[in-house]
Amino acid sequence: MSASLLAACALYAVFIAAWCALRLLRRQPPTGLIPLAATLLVALQVLQAVVAAGKLAGGERVESSPTVSGYLIASVALLPIAATFAREGDRWDSAALIIGCAALAVVDWRLSVLWAAG
Repeated sequence: MSASLLAACALYAVFIAAWCALRLLRRQPPTGLIPLAATLLVALQVLQAVVAAGKLAGGERVESSPTVSGYLIASVALLPIAATFAREGDRWDSAALIIGCAALAVVDWRLSVLWAAG
């Protein structure tokens, strides 16, 4: 797994969360480029999960394979789940995306810690 890809995904998730926080403070829903940015982040997470699954299948060892697998599944599922809660069209949609992006950043950080320990 690429440590730089993990760091980039985590920082990008924090950036989207901050962007959504600004929209929330302005009492605006997450419109415009935010859905596109979130879709790009999901694509990066899927790429990261495919690369990691390939490395695990290729025999690379990590400290706790089931834990890493769970974090990989969570990294792909978190943002789409948050996006489903963010379809109302009001300002609280931004809050759902903030929570999803913040959780995703933590998951990416935990993946980097677990992968480095393995």
